[in-house]
Amino acid sequence: MRTVEGFVLAGFVALCISACGYDKMADGFEGSATCKSCHGNEDSPAPPLALDGSTDTSALGVGAHRRHLVGGNVRSGISCKECHKVPESIDAEGHIDPLPAEVVFGPLASQDTLLRGGTGGTPEWDRQSARCSNVYCHGAALPGGADKEPKWTVVDGSQIRCGSCHGDPPPAPHPQSANCSACHPGTVRPDGRIDIEGGLHIDGRLQVGQLGCDSCHGQNGDANPPPDTRGNTDTSARGVGAHASHLSESDWHAPVECGSCHVVPQSISDEGHIDSEQPADVVFSGLAVSDGASPSYDPENLSCSGTYCHGSTLFKGGSNTVPIWNVVDGSQAACGTCHGLPPDSPHPQSQSCYMCHGEVIDSDGNFTPEKHIDGQVEVSSPHPDGWANGQVHGPEFEQGPAACQACHGEQLDGGEAGVSCEQCHPGFRTNCVFCHGGVDNQTGAPPESVAGELDTSVRGVGAHTAHLKESPAWHAPLQCSDCHDVPDDALSPGHIDPRPAELSFSRIAVADGASPSFDGQKCSSVYCHGATLDAGGSNTEPAWTGGSGEAACGSCHSLPPPEPHPQVTNCGLCHGMVYGNGGFVAPELHIDGIVEVSFTGACDGCHGAPPDTGAHRVHFGAGADKAHYGGTGTAQQLAPGAGAYAFDCGNCHPLDASHHMNGKKNGGGGDAEVDLSPSGAPQGALKALNPAGASYAPGNVVKTDSEGFRYTEGTCTNVYCHSKKVVEVPGPVPEPGVDFQFTGYPIQYPDYTVLERREYSSPAWSGTLSCDGCHGFPPRTYSPEWDLQDGSDDFPDVDGAAGDSHSWIDPEGYEDLHGYTHGFQPLACATCHYGTVTEQGQREFDQNTGWSVYQPVPIASHESHVNGKPDVAFTPDAITLRSDHDLSTASYDESTRTCSGVSCHINQADVAWGSPYRYENTFECNVCHRYKNPLPRRPDVAGR
Repeated sequence: MRTVEGFVLAGFVALCISACGYDKMADGFEGSATCKSCHGNEDSPAPPLALDGSTDTSALGVGAHRRHLVGGNVRSGISCKECHKVPESIDAEGHIDPLPAEVVFGPLASQDTLLRGGTGGTPEWDRQSARCSNVYCHGAALPGGADKEPKWTVVDGSQIRCGSCHGDPPPAPHPQSANCSACHPGTVRPDGRIDIEGGLHIDGRLQVGQLGCDSCHGQNGDANPPPDTRGNTDTSARGVGAHASHLSESDWHAPVECGSCHVVPQSISDEGHIDSEQPADVVFSGLAVSDGASPSYDPENLSCSGTYCHGSTLFKGGSNTVPIWNVVDGSQAACGTCHGLPPDSPHPQSQSCYMCHGEVIDSDGNFTPEKHIDGQVEVSSPHPDGWANGQVHGPEFEQGPAACQACHGEQLDGGEAGVSCEQCHPGFRTNCVFCHGGVDNQTGAPPESVAGELDTSVRGVGAHTAHLKESPAWHAPLQCSDCHDVPDDALSPGHIDPRPAELSFSRIAVADGASPSFDGQKCSSVYCHGATLDAGGSNTEPAWTGGSGEAACGSCHSLPPPEPHPQVTNCGLCHGMVYGNGGFVAPELHIDGIVEVSFTGACDGCHGAPPDTGAHRVHFGAGADKAHYGGTGTAQQLAPGAGAYAFDCGNCHPLDASHHMNGKKNGGGGDAEVDLSPSGAPQGALKALNPAGASYAPGNVVKTDSEGFRYTEGTCTNVYCHSKKVVEVPGPVPEPGVDFQFTGYPIQYPDYTVLERREYSSPAWSGTLSCDGCHGFPPRTYSPEWDLQDGSDDFPDVDGAAGDSHSWIDPEGYEDLHGYTHGFQPLACATCHYGTVTEQGQREFDQNTGWSVYQPVPIASHESHVNGKPDVAFTPDAITLRSDHDLSTASYDESTRTCSGVSCHINQADVAWGSPYRYENTFECNVCHRYKNPLPRRPDVAGR
């Protein structure tokens, strides 16, 4: 078969040479033939066309010839010799021989590189599978690559993409960056396209540019990630982590060198740099191993331990000396994480780091970064020159002992320094005047101040002495604790600290619900300067440095306080326990949290007793010494025989003395509180007889009396002392011999109804009253028949003169009972109420009505008038009717309402008050007369 193929081909070639007239060839033939004469075309000697005439790329004789020799976007065309032996002449040995053409790989296809390790690969062609393998130009020597054994007849571009021959990017340890131009600038353009013209792609060498560290990790000239070699930027990624925190500029430490944690290569290709699997090796040196540290790195937990830079060699106390590499929230590098803040004992327990480490940190906490975490602990003396002088260290101590306690111990008894304050200043801790005070007194109150000041115009001195001095004339010394927290000793927490001193008000300052404050210049809302008095003080917010004028009389409360306080300047009248005889008798009771009130003067010390307004003096005519706030006595108890009423104050004003001067006015604006309610009144008191509805209605006009007190002329309503008893007997009252059988004396009446109630007048406070002001004069009842004659029905119905025996108008309009006395002069009030009144007074009958008319008589005994009961006392003087009648031995039983021994009733020994009486009923007349025949009809009024 081969002989035939060779013969055919030889014959074909001879024919071609003869036919085409080629010039003489190198081997002796003559003719003008070229490679394109047998395969390829005008553009390229590479098929198509193949020797067998094939033109489709699926034919082995065509395949990817044109892709390789013409070039494209991967590289320029390669030479035929990279896959075939190219003859020097057309008839060179081995050129024209039986098909297929031999594949003999050239130097590019066989090229090895550093990345391949110099193992020398052997390219191969498998005609059966139509695949090349182990060829350099398809990535045999490179890592990664998805299609390193391409199929010859597949020319759709799928086998020459980025990532076909090598990874995109190649796998680790190649940096995991898709920015190829960063490391291969002569091969790949910045836009990611192959630089064909440069001709460095697939040229048998791996060209790497002059690279900085940031070409693979870091950026912009900064080698520390982010990004890392895999392109990660988040600090949670292992390759990023805390790189930037360590290597970047900081205001509290110098940048840590890469060599502290890694071996830094001299060049990118140094052994161990990019020729090993990631992650990068951690090899501690430099700062990390300072001070004898033996650090280690735990790749599982991503934690460092034993590193100098995280405090492994310092005093114990750091809260996190084993930080996690990829926790970059600041929590692992805060003050106190590498060493205690302060470090544990025996390190001085002070947070004033600058005192001993002034080269590293200043008093404001600002670091000298290159001195912090630099492999050594810089220590300098905490005290300046001359510190032993008390004038030097004393003022510093007074700013707060904490700095001293750090070295000299919590109690300043030596501590780590071994020097105790007590050595030079015995007892200073409990001696207040060691630091302040001691000039005016030994209380500790300035002057002098903590700063040595003496002038009261300075805040540290101010009014301390005025408040705490031992013998003030007008108040007890205040206590330090009224304005400050008093410590157990000088070293109590919060006592010695930067000035000014803190204020913490208590006791007197907050008495009576005060809520004090101090603004640095003035106190306000303090009890001791009148904040809760509401008393018109001219300066209740005194200036601390204002001097003695800040607390003059009238500054806390006015003199006197405004109304409703009595406008009296004699304080001793009401505050005698505190003030008297023009001065303070008990300074300790002044400004003591209580307003002491004791009425050492009489009631008329502030106002009249009673005031000379309205009806005050009518109601109370006893002396001021008889008046009592809340008292309910009357003339009978307070001033018997005084010839005047003496209704004590509690009858019209509150019973509880706490209502006195309490600022509560009556409803109309008057200063006095009026309370007529019987609630709480003692049994037997007039006030207790008032109904629940007793009240006072103020007048419409507010007036002021001569002493400055306001009042109105109002009206009392429903008070017992201005009332009368009203009787109602609706009847019918049975008549003996008419409605029931007369059986002898005394007459026994069947039951009938008698109703009693009180009727109240409403006198004006400014008015005057006569005998008819409260009750009838004389008291009268009226038969219903007479009352209805004019259709008015003005009076309560009283049938048969029952219920009340004063005077009764019968159905015909005649007056009966004591107001008539059967033609004789009407009985005087003094007849039965002798003592209350004694004068007979003028009495007569009205010639038109026939009714009696009385003229007023003076009250003789005020203790018997308006005293809660009707006083019955018979006159000692004879009364003349038909004859003289002596009542001096007569008596009255209040319980049975029965008169006894009254001779004017002739045959009636015991007279029941309110018994029925009708002029024309013989039996009722004969109660007294015992006539045998009925009485004649009485004459008309005009004929009497």
